[in-house]
Amino acid sequence: MDILMKTITLTWLIITTTIICTPPADSSHSIQITNLHKNPGLLTLDFGKTFVKIGKHQIYHIIDLNRCEPIFAKIEIILQGLHSFSNFTDITRMLESKFSNAQRLFHNLMPRHRNRRGLFNFLGSTIKQITGNLDNNDLLKISENMQKLEQSNDILITENNEQVKINRQLQDRMNRIIRQLEKDHDQIKGSLIQAKSSGVTKKFIILQDILKISILIDNVNDHLNTIFETAQLAKLNLISKDILSPDELKIVQVQFENQKLIIESVDQIYDFLEISSFYNHSKIVFVIEIPLIRIPPFKTLLLEPLIIQTKMLKIPSTIAIINKHELYFITKPCQQIGPNHLCNLEHLQNYTDDSCFSQLLNGKPANCSFKEISHQSEVKPLTPNHLIAKQINKQNIVSSCGMDNRTLTGTFLIEYHNCTICINGLEFTNKEWYRNGQLLIVPLDGLDIQVKDLEPDMSFERIHISNRHQLETLRRNTNSSLLTSMSLSGVSLLVVITATIFFLSRKFSIRKKQRVESTVNEDVTDLKEGPVTDVHSATDVHSKAIRLKQLEQQVLTSKSQLATL
Repeated sequence: MDILMKTITLTWLIITTTIICTPPADSSHSIQITNLHKNPGLLTLDFGKTFVKIGKHQIYHIIDLNRCEPIFAKIEIILQGLHSFSNFTDITRMLESKFSNAQRLFHNLMPRHRNRRGLFNFLGSTIKQITGNLDNNDLLKISENMQKLEQSNDILITENNEQVKINRQLQDRMNRIIRQLEKDHDQIKGSLIQAKSSGVTKKFIILQDILKISILIDNVNDHLNTIFETAQLAKLNLISKDILSPDELKIVQVQFENQKLIIESVDQIYDFLEISSFYNHSKIVFVIEIPLIRIPPFKTLLLEPLIIQTKMLKIPSTIAIINKHELYFITKPCQQIGPNHLCNLEHLQNYTDDSCFSQLLNGKPANCSFKEISHQSEVKPLTPNHLIAKQINKQNIVSSCGMDNRTLTGTFLIEYHNCTICINGLEFTNKEWYRNGQLLIVPLDGLDIQVKDLEPDMSFERIHISNRHQLETLRRNTNSSLLTSMSLSGVSLLVVITATIFFLSRKFSIRKKQRVESTVNEDVTDLKEGPVTDVHSATDVHSKAIRLKQLEQQVLTSKSQLATL
């Protein structure tokens, strides 16, 4: 039977857990794709409200540890008196165990350093910080405020309209315990003495006194636990719910509402508060800070630059806040509380007079700085349910959002809920228990953005491509120089060969002419020596005349050839 009951119980727990932990039905999934081809280069989404913290109200919770010493001394005296009654030994040991636990908590609250002159070493009149983000200036200011508060009925208004107040709730609780102990101590002590001197154990009276002592020890334990827990949570900047009274919570809520900060629940008040703690003499002081907020709140903008013709806008941050007259970019992350944000004024950079974003985000033409972009296509998430797809080219989109598969080219904003999207092998999933309001796109279509300056792309990919181009250019220049050198060398060699041939031909022609002229001169000389004396001589003369004519013909031919050359 027991096994059956355990099985039924386990099955019921599994079914209950499944129902509770199952995401919303598929009917709640949805997808919306917005084409950004008309956007001039800056996607701007309305991201809710931002409250700017310009100061802080402070509430001091003060606990004087020296007031605890009499409590332990008096309880210890009572416990020693109970040892005289052997019938209550077990109960006495139980009370001593509870008392030891209270002592241990008390010692954990004490500073680590001691001196011979007293229980605590509180560094004279200085302040010793335990937790929080306080610096020396903050600690000095707190010390001055505490002195002024003692003279101003525990409330102080600073020159910046910051309210400083002392809350003595924890100290008052300790005082009530002390008063109750002082009231019961004498009565219990007298009862124990009377019972011991009379020799008769008045069990009922002693049990009644033991019950009072047990309740007192429990109260001390609870109070010290509250102080210790508050100190430990303060290290994480978390506020224990036992430290603020309902009246204080109501005051804080009214202050927030006066600053146009709407609180959805009382628990959300703690998200806006900060806490720090320190020792001041014999006291532990918890400082609870309530933000002083500038009115009115700012509008929060989520910015994402788009790729326009291989260049993209340079933006200081992806989050900006704006109102009718001012524009700030966030330099450090702000605290998100529900749909809103809380930012410190020192974490904002003023761009009110900027020629780019102050103009562009107010719907006016702008003059902006750009940077070169080497990667043309990009897909990334903007929020848990928003994707931006930049310059995608025929990319397939597959989803479980109830939309047919499709192929997209261009730049798109994709909003999806409770489903999965896959783009070019990248998978994005969104699961939500409740749906916030839809983010609105701030219309910037048609605005003219002039290029003020262009920052070159210094990414490794871009540098690698640039080096490749430089090497290719150098190779081409080298090949061109080599071809030019070879051409000049060939022309020079051809000129040398031509000149050599011409020189040799000229030299050969001159030598040939000289030989012909020498032969003709010899023949003419022979003819001039006298008449023919015999037949043979006449024949010789005739043959020589023919030869002379041939030589003259050769001379004429040679001259014509020389003239041709």
